[in-house]
Order: sequence, then structure tokens, then C-alpha cells
Amino acid sequence: MKFYYYIFFVLPIFGVAQIEIKNQPSSNWYETTWAMHQEKKIKGDSLLKMKASAFSDNFQDTLRKYDWVDLGGYLYVDKHFSVWYDTERPMQYDVFRFADGDTIINFSYNTGNNYITHTNFKDTYWMLPTYTFKKIGPANVIELCYQKTSKEVIKLISYKNGVLVYDIPMNGKLTDKKIFRRCVYMARKKEFTWSKAENK
Repeated sequence: MKFYYYIFFVLPIFGVAQIEIKNQPSSNWYETTWAMHQEKKIKGDSLLKMKASAFSDNFQDTLRKYDWVDLGGYLYVDKHFSVWYDTERPMQYDVFRFADGDTIINFSYNTGNNYITHTNFKDTYWMLPTYTFKKIGPANVIELCYQKTSKEVIKLISYKNGVLVYDIPMNGKLTDKKIFRRCVYMARKKEFTWSKAENK
């Protein structure tokens, strides 16, 4: 399943080269994000009971508007919640945002560094899929398209109060009965800038 290697579902990036961005957000970015996290977090039992709900037709614009902060989720294959979910103050926040052409760029804030880093490397640009919101029958999905040919989907569950919940099907297909992971992301106002020009 190709999208395990891309980060609409952001994998922890410990051990991966991380580069400090030039234009950092304000010094209270983490504290503000943590406060929002506490206010908006979904309790574990409620997360697992959630059913798919309606999405606006212009949800693609919503995806483009914000940074999206990974709040964790539930891993069905291992039957457990992610580290820090609904329990502790996280040591790291992974973040994605939509870039030109509706690809994804990835960032991370680690409390050990106290600054934003990125893992967006030139050598991988050609591999990045595009992400497109679509309605397929009663389902709302994000379609991932690789080199304009191979396609997979993420099943959208809910977007309320600035919190996005979606499921990653086991094989990337809408018809999949098994789910790999249920993910929770929080919309966050963009407070720092980064461009591909920094990758010289």
C-alpha cells in the first residue's frame, strides 16, 4: 500500500533527517497547539464509535487552508491507540499542509528542539501523490493519485469543530472491509512559511 510511505497519515519521523525551517512560528506555537489539542481531543471510546458523517462540497478548500496537526488515533491491526493519545502531553507534533498541485509537505515540532523542522526532500518530489477530495456514492474520500495512474483512497469519517477523522483502508480501496488505522487531525492556522526554494 503506497500511501504508508507518504504522510497524509503522518508517520513518526524519529531517525529521519530533519532540517530546521528558516521562518519559524511564534515561540508559543507548541503551547497554543497543546491548548487547542486539550480542548478538541476526542476520547478513545467515542472515536471508535464514530460513524461517517456529511462533508461540504468544498472540503478541498478547507484542506488547503490549514495546517493539519496529527493528534494520533487507533491502530486496528495492533488493537491499540497511538502513543500519547488521550493520555499525556505529546513530546512531538507532526504536521502536514497542502502544497502546489495538491501534494503534501510535512513538518514536525519536537519539544527537545523547540522549533519546526521539515522532511521535504527534492529527491522525493516526483513520487508524491496528489490528494483530491471526492464524493463516491454515499462515501466521502480523499483520493491519492500516483503519477496520474495508480489510485488509492482514504475514507473520511468526520470534520467537526476543526477536527478531522478518517480511516485508512487496509489495501487503499473503498471496498475494503478491514481498516488499518483511524486517524485524528486538528486544523491549525498557518503560522510559519516554507518553500521548496529552501531545498537547494
